[in-house]
Amino acid sequence: MKKFLLILCAVLFVGLVTFFLLTMPDPITLGVCVVIGIVAAAISCGVMKGKLRTVRPQYRADSYVRPGSFELTVQSDVYLYSTTRRRAKPKQDDRS
Repeated sequence: MKKFLLILCAVLFVGLVTFFLLTMPDPITLGVCVVIGIVAAAISCGVMKGKLRTVRPQYRADSYVRPGSFELTVQSDVYLYSTTRRRAKPKQDDRS
């Protein structure tokens, strides 16, 4: 809901700044423009928010893998590099 209000305010702000840069309106025209901006922003944000409702978290990968296309034969991890060595990088005294 916070993102919806943030997008709504951003669209309204951009519309108002653009309108003020183009003309200096009287109060009635300004009110009409504010209402039109709010309605347009609410409709566009509502459409975007409605599209996000189809996404659900998946706890398993069953829906991403075609049935029968993946066969796990060995269940083990192989670590190729398990030893880590650290040594100081020598500093150069010559600074030219």
